[in-house]
Amino acid sequence: MFSYVFPLIKEVAWGFFFFGNLVYTLPWWYPFGDAQTIVSGAIRKCPSLPFVREVIEFADGGALGVDWLYSEDCPDDAPIVLFLPGITGSTKDCSYILYPAQEMYKRNWRVLVYNPRGLGGVTLRNRIAYNSVRHHDVAEVIQRVSSRYPKAKMFGCGFSMGGMVLLNYLATCTAETAVLSGALVVSAPFDPHSTTSSLEKFFAKNTYNRLLTKKLVGFAERYREHYENHEMMDFNNVLKSVTIREFDTRFTAPLFGYDSVDHYYDHAAPNKKVKKIPIPTLCLNADDDCFSPYDGIPREEMSESETVIGVITRGGGHTAFMRTANPNQGSLVDQILIEWTNMLVNDLH
Repeated sequence: MFSYVFPLIKEVAWGFFFFGNLVYTLPWWYPFGDAQTIVSGAIRKCPSLPFVREVIEFADGGALGVDWLYSEDCPDDAPIVLFLPGITGSTKDCSYILYPAQEMYKRNWRVLVYNPRGLGGVTLRNRIAYNSVRHHDVAEVIQRVSSRYPKAKMFGCGFSMGGMVLLNYLATCTAETAVLSGALVVSAPFDPHSTTSSLEKFFAKNTYNRLLTKKLVGFAERYREHYENHEMMDFNNVLKSVTIREFDTRFTAPLFGYDSVDHYYDHAAPNKKVKKIPIPTLCLNADDDCFSPYDGIPREEMSESETVIGVITRGGGHTAFMRTANPNQGSLVDQILIEWTNMLVNDLH
């Protein structure tokens, strides 16, 4: 079932899901989705939180950083929320993660933010980087955390590309092997073909697309020692990329062994994997998000799913969903994460 406003009820295999009288009302300054996306991304302040860094090392010689947030009196069985950031995001620069993380911290839960290889201050050690479908590192982090806190329920919360990674991970699991008790996926691009086409329209191409591609090219440049002599890519051509699709064509697809960028996008697309999601998962999208166009959202598949709830709001932009004129206050995401995880923790589903 899809809803543009709350309350929302959906009957699924594991019972009923209800959000009370929660209603999403757009703030007064909202003229269109781009306003929310830009304000939340560029103006919203990042709260300072006492994270503790842990470096996770892998058997292939690579490593990444995860950041823990919890109080000294946090019990071992306290619920854990694992956050996955967007395409170039990390703990310190993602306000859309820090605000809901702050809310979980206030509730004396454990928070863990996952930083993909090469991001968040941990240097990339070899050629193995990250993409929107490679979930091996996420799976290992989840297993390690579960072993450390075996009595704690764990939840995943992925934003944008982090949501794609989370969905791709879940699609390979059973309810038992997933380890997670539930998931929230915010603003995931379900169809990369649709996303890149949308991002190549005039405004998006000259704002989001250009900025993100510049960051991606910067990533490749920063770690050029791993890639400048790569046998499957023309590194100088990689550095000339001006759109995400160009970068994926010249860098991501060849790096991970795909025949073409279309082959990579087909493999990464979560829109055809909804039926494989084995645990309660809520997917939140806005109808004005150019990163996840409405037509690319698998509405029919979600409506038929026994585990996945799809919610599309009227307005909200990309990972924004602001509720007031003050961008430094909480968003709809914070409220939904609280109610969704509380319900699952208390076995109300």
